[in-house]
Amino acid sequence: RLYSIESWRLMFGENDDKKEGGDAGMREVAAQAEGVVKYYARMCDADNHVVREAACQAIAELAFRIGPSCLGPYLAPHVS
Repeated sequence: RLYSIESWRLMFGENDDKKEGGDAGMREVAAQAEGVVKYYARMCDADNHVVREAACQAIAELAFRIGPSCLGPYLAPHVS
């Protein structure tokens, strides 16, 4: 998790935090939502249970952070 946070800061800047008014990273992720959801959904079917669990957590965090309405069209085919 710390590695992911540091990677995010390197890509989008130190202050890209919603609490501080920064949202460049979230806008970029929302713009790429289709590809991100497809990748995470594929990882939900991985052979390794740790990868599957991480993918499910990533989808949940993505929905929480950018909003489920942004993901709905892309996630619906993968939810049963």
